[in-house]
Amino acid sequence: MGFVNGVNLLPATGEFSYATTARLGQRVTEAALTGVNFYFAGGPPKTDYSYSIDQLQDAFPACTTVAVVCAWFGNSTDAAACQIYPATTYVNNGSIINPATGLPWPTMPNAFEYWNGSSYTVDHWRCSSLDETSAGLIPISTTGGSFTYGGTPSDQSIVECISDLKARGFRVVFYPFILMDAPGKPWRGRITYSPDVSLAAASAAAAFLGSAAPSQFTRDVTNNTVSYAGSSTDFTYRRMVLHYANLCIVAGGVDLFLIGSEFRGLETIRGPGWTAAGTTDGGGKAIWDYPFVAGLITLSDDVRSVFDGAGYAKDTVNLHNLISYAADWSDLMGWQHPAANPALPVADGQWPHLDQLWAHSNIDLVCFDNYMPLSDWTTGFGEIKPSVGLSDNLDIANWSAPAATDTFLDYGLVAQSALSMVDYGLASDGVVTAATDYGIVTAAPAWPPPPATMSNLGLTGTPTLYSKAYLKANIEAGEKFNWFYFDSTNLGRGNDPLGSDLQVSLPEGDRLTQLRHQFFANQQILGNKQIRWWWNNAHQALYDDGDGHGDAPKGPATEWIAQSKPIVFTEYGFPACDRGTNQPNVFFSPGSTESFTPFWSTWRNADGSGFLPRPDQNLQLLALQAIYEYWFKEGHNTVSSAGIKMIEPAFCSVWNWDARPFPTFPKLSGVWGDAGNWAAGNWLNGKGPFLTPPVPDAPSGVQMPFNFPALPGLSWSVHKRPSFSTRVASHVSGREVRSPFYAVTLYEFELTIEGMDFERRLPWPRGELPAIAHGSLHPMSRPIRDIPLYRSHGQCRDRAGDRDRGWEHEGLHLRSHARRRDGAGVVGHVNRERLPERRESTVRLDSHATEYAHVHDGAR
Repeated sequence: MGFVNGVNLLPATGEFSYATTARLGQRVTEAALTGVNFYFAGGPPKTDYSYSIDQLQDAFPACTTVAVVCAWFGNSTDAAACQIYPATTYVNNGSIINPATGLPWPTMPNAFEYWNGSSYTVDHWRCSSLDETSAGLIPISTTGGSFTYGGTPSDQSIVECISDLKARGFRVVFYPFILMDAPGKPWRGRITYSPDVSLAAASAAAAFLGSAAPSQFTRDVTNNTVSYAGSSTDFTYRRMVLHYANLCIVAGGVDLFLIGSEFRGLETIRGPGWTAAGTTDGGGKAIWDYPFVAGLITLSDDVRSVFDGAGYAKDTVNLHNLISYAADWSDLMGWQHPAANPALPVADGQWPHLDQLWAHSNIDLVCFDNYMPLSDWTTGFGEIKPSVGLSDNLDIANWSAPAATDTFLDYGLVAQSALSMVDYGLASDGVVTAATDYGIVTAAPAWPPPPATMSNLGLTGTPTLYSKAYLKANIEAGEKFNWFYFDSTNLGRGNDPLGSDLQVSLPEGDRLTQLRHQFFANQQILGNKQIRWWWNNAHQALYDDGDGHGDAPKGPATEWIAQSKPIVFTEYGFPACDRGTNQPNVFFSPGSTESFTPFWSTWRNADGSGFLPRPDQNLQLLALQAIYEYWFKEGHNTVSSAGIKMIEPAFCSVWNWDARPFPTFPKLSGVWGDAGNWAAGNWLNGKGPFLTPPVPDAPSGVQMPFNFPALPGLSWSVHKRPSFSTRVASHVSGREVRSPFYAVTLYEFELTIEGMDFERRLPWPRGELPAIAHGSLHPMSRPIRDIPLYRSHGQCRDRAGDRDRGWEHEGLHLRSHARRRDGAGVVGHVNRERLPERRESTVRLDSHATEYAHVHDGAR
């Protein structure tokens, strides 16, 4: 499969999960040394990591970059109190308590051994002058007797991993990562401090960063580790980053070193000098008091000094020894501070708080984790909901309407536009030069589009979520580009509000009703997908200061220089679950308060043990193809006149590939606690090959009415059952992907009526016979005036059970004309048919009905 440039390597934990050398390990609670990193083969010398990278190269031969994700831990969302520390599950310092005795477990002679080629030799877990015997180690939490996380990868394993990847020809990114071992296992972006705009807030940011200095680290190339001269319990962030900057040198250098990622809550802490207007630097550029951002700038300078001092100078041409920080997609362009804060003298707005960092000389790339939605696909079929007068799936309803905007056009930079794929096809290497004339700007639709057209997609064919064209159409369009929702709250699993009887991940507010909102002129900075505009233009804060212009750009431009540095998707990917493209930024992880599946995604019954997300590997792989082709193959990327690419493909990496090889992971659920998350998670291991989904038939014109015709009688009820008829695409590997024959759901209905009296209360025009029987309803191939014809047939029996009547019926929506047949066969047309006054009959209807859940008083 050739649609992956790079991958982020997990699990980020496991003392020797990244090692190329086999290890044995023994915890104080265990009776003997056992293998810890060769489950796949069952013995040395080859490790799980090595097998996994072999699998990566086989599955994705075009993959050229691996980002090694390495975790330390945080224990509080309060920046002032949060410690950042390495940890191991093999603590051997006499501090682990035996619950049976209440006394410490005795220490062991050694907790680890490594394979030297012929036998095992004593080894240690090492990290920043710590090992498993060190005093003051913070233990990893446990749940039900099992550790919540694996330990921090040992320094030796990181060096072995980086060296091996380079030997295999990969570019290498080092990615220091924080896992939160705090109540609820929150996202690291929750670390913050409140109230801010204060000295206390600035002090909290400084406490989190710490004071570790480059001079306090010493590289040990003999033992493949780095020692730290500061306190062994100095558990702060700068210690972590500077430790790994030195360790990467021990490993021979890396192509890109990240100084962190997704610290949204820390980034947006405002210091005491913060004001809405901010201040200006010596060049008249706008700056604001964000103490953690200033700390990142200083940290980038220190990492640069470590690299340069070891002879690893930056190479922006060949992309070696570079440094960056990876923002979250939600605040790459800025942050909207809440208006309720009394320190904010304006109604609302957005401030480009990271522009000082992106403009800094020692930040070489603009990196962010790209988890923006590519769909807004509900469980509906594009029908109008009478309760609100809106469609239950706006993307189906607007599928073929002319597209709202031209995604090739930078609406903020009129000197550069593109109106046809032909022009882009002339560019080499899948990118475009700004010097080429791409057409007339005025020929493109204006941004922002008005409400009447902002949801239009301009697509052809049958609407389906499994359309690559549809997913691509939402990369530079759709939600967070042409329109937005105010409400992004995911309420978790519940009954489908559209009445399908499915369990879905529930949206609320305007997202539930699909009430979309427009942007206004000069508000591109509010659209998270507006990365083309962001890269091509200078930026200003945007807020409402009461001048009558509303939310509009204010003040001087920031320090960011347009087109000055490439953008990198440090992470991108999609969960392998139903409707994963609706909300790619969420992950299923039941032990965390951050565990969600995307809006409208369905859940399956887990054999009596609750519900699990419904897997969908094919949509995951299709969405990855859409991203890859759109940005790297179809000419949507751009190159400045100075030769700088808008998007740098070399470092764009999918989340994730795991160092634990498939199928050992996820099969060994007794070894790894996250194995249950694999099926619906972002893992690529074992998720292929991709199969082209079968295309469903087009809907047969106007759908059946939501309500059955009114029927006289004493009582009646309706029961519905879905029936399944699918096309199957198969692969020689045995993998299959299925798609329904029809574009809308096929249901069978059973309608039971008691007390019919057709002589006195006949509701049908011209006395026609209604379809009341055991039978079925099918769409006919020939419509009349674009209204589908239906035919029903079956039998009915009177209450006494002594008479059977066969019948047929066809017409518009169960009406038009009817025929009766006896045992001898069909007998002419019937204008009036009397049945016994009291009888009980049923009719089963097979129909292309979108939903009959709302039939007469909610009966089903």
